[in-house]
Amino acid sequence: GKRIWHEIAGTLINPMHGFNRLMTGEMAAHGPNEREHDPGFLGIRIDLGASSVGQSGSLNDATTRGFSSFDFQYGDPWRKAFSKPFDFFRMSVQLNAKNKKVLGRLQVDGILYADQLRDDSKWLFAVGQNYDYINNDALEFGRHAVSVGALSRFPISDGLELRGAANANLIILGGINSEFVGINDRTYDYGPGAGLGITLRLVQPGSLFRYGFLGYRLEYIYTVSGADSDHVAQVISAGAAVPVWRTLGIGIDGTIAQRDSHFRDFPDVSQRNPQVRAYLTWWLY
Repeated sequence: GKRIWHEIAGTLINPMHGFNRLMTGEMAAHGPNEREHDPGFLGIRIDLGASSVGQSGSLNDATTRGFSSFDFQYGDPWRKAFSKPFDFFRMSVQLNAKNKKVLGRLQVDGILYADQLRDDSKWLFAVGQNYDYINNDALEFGRHAVSVGALSRFPISDGLELRGAANANLIILGGINSEFVGINDRTYDYGPGAGLGITLRLVQPGSLFRYGFLGYRLEYIYTVSGADSDHVAQVISAGAAVPVWRTLGIGIDGTIAQRDSHFRDFPDVSQRNPQVRAYLTWWLY
């Protein structure tokens, strides 16, 4: 019965594939599941809490609103060998209450290629594709990029692992908020660029729960559509979480976003926005 309902549900989602399975006999065939159908790891984490964002460089004038976020990870390069692009990818979405945009953040990272850097299986070389979108009262930023870097993994105990990542990226197209765009009502400049990122995470293996994390990102965008300008954005983030009951925990994190924009025909602008979030976290896998 379970198999029948799976076939019916799959056909409703993808009718042509279901028809092909019916015509080729795969719909009623018995046999082992194909290796590629097992990602090795599926992780889901949901956070729910409050976020305070400072508007003028400090939290004294911060605006506090509710938020919810959803993290999904397909595959894990440390649990299954890489065989084809997007064997491993991760998506993170944040929804903000009473902000100028409900969708405040969307990030998708996929691995196009990965291989061991050393025989001890603690280092991986990785080429990735990245998409970022951030839009809230303080910052507008987006990019589509390709990255090259290294991933590391150091087991500490059965339930604790330190994971790191360092990469350089080429921004194919990026956008960042600007005070002097001059194109209709648009509030951001467009252009290519480059960047780098470093992250450290103390994680629970086999789940998306993080005991702690520390990250730094540097992004440069050269404007080709908008005000004649160069933009440099830096983001420093840190946070910690503790489990309280089964797969439920509590967490807190902080972020400082710094934007320095150099305009050819207008005064330079520096913008700093701190953010603090406190939340409940629930990891399903």
